[in-house]
Amino acid sequence: MRTRALLFAVGTLFAGSLAGCGGFSISSGDYVVVRIAAGQESQSGDANCQNDPNHTSTFDNGSTALFYGIADANGNDVYYLDTGSDVLLGKQNDDGSYAFTGKKVDVNDQGNTTITDTQTQTVSFTADGNTIKGTFVLVSDVACSGNCGGFPGGTCTVTVPFDGVVVQGADVPTPG
Repeated sequence: MRTRALLFAVGTLFAGSLAGCGGFSISSGDYVVVRIAAGQESQSGDANCQNDPNHTSTFDNGSTALFYGIADANGNDVYYLDTGSDVLLGKQNDDGSYAFTGKKVDVNDQGNTTITDTQTQTVSFTADGNTIKGTFVLVSDVACSGNCGGFPGGTCTVTVPFDGVVVQGADVPTPG
């Protein structure tokens, strides 16, 4: 369930960047607040990654995300997707869609055993007016080196589609 909550949070952040495909433009100093509804996740990869057939739901999860632009040292717009727990760096593609990525590597050394857990998040979406449609993908790759004692490791990919709307008139308070 932690993965699903993370996916929903990330999906929410994507919704804020409605700059392409008939949406509005985000540039340095601009932000958009988006409300996201995440659909049913699908999993692929190793056997221990597969969906549990005993768990079904018709509920979607909702979240709120913030999309904003900041100028870099050269004056170019840099885009961020802020889910409240993670902030992903992104770009606007030539077709007007947006793509955000982030990667976390956790290395756990335990004597003669090293377990490396690499998680890569990718969020992509397109905007049409005040609505967005996109996909959140989380790839988790766990590897073991040394004395692994039969630890299989493996890769799991979780994909969650989402839809969102821009929250009109939203104000983001800033410290100070």
